[in-house]
Amino acid sequence: MGHGCRQMVQMDKYGFPRQGYRAKKPVVGWKTGDIVNNVVKGKNNGLKGVRIKTVRSKGNFDVRHGDKILSVSRNHIQSIHYGDGYNYSF
Repeated sequence: MGHGCRQMVQMDKYGFPRQGYRAKKPVVGWKTGDIVNNVVKGKNNGLKGVRIKTVRSKGNFDVRHGDKILSVSRNHIQSIHYGDGYNYSF
């Protein structure tokens, strides 16, 4: 899996920084690429072995399930495998 491009600040036409970097507080223990299972029965029942797409600072995650992107709370999922930079499929 790639790491993407990360631009810390916006630059003006002369190459000087225009705005400061706004750091976001990470959710401790979770990151993009982790593989999780759903542990609560309900709306998103049946999520097994899905990959976290986006981690939000409030504790909600976007997970990709087939062609759909679902929003799931961190209280409703259990980690199976931590993201290590490789793309796994089950």
